[in-house]
Amino acid sequence: MNKKQLIVAWVAGISLLCLFVTPVFAGPIVPNSSPSHKVSKYDYKDDDQPDAWFFPKDKARWDGYNVNDWNWIELTDHQKDMFISEGISEIEQARNAVVTVENKRRLLYSINREVNDMIDNFPNIKKPMLEILVDSLKENGFIKFNQ
Repeated sequence: MNKKQLIVAWVAGISLLCLFVTPVFAGPIVPNSSPSHKVSKYDYKDDDQPDAWFFPKDKARWDGYNVNDWNWIELTDHQKDMFISEGISEIEQARNAVVTVENKRRLLYSINREVNDMIDNFPNIKKPMLEILVDSLKENGFIKFNQ
């Protein structure tokens, strides 16, 4: 290795070392003004889970009748699952219907598609999630209304 190659290797080594060492000495990472998690009225702690999440209205922590498509994106996956389960029971009682979900994944896909469509195409309209749930149940043939 000649002198020129030795200098080039030394500079490359120092540069590489700087890449790895700089973050250590750069100090703590300060969160920016727009954190990825914004405070939501649907926040809860894992050790403080309600007996009823959204329905029935008089026993639930949050009123499921007031949850709309814009709120849906604030919910955790577990809250969405609870909304669907409790919402189905509410629909069966309130609308005298029988709901049989053969494919929960297909139902969730249908719900999310309608939520995204509403938010993208009708941003000024807040559609109730219970109505979106009924639409998705109908679309997939999971609901039968009794006479």
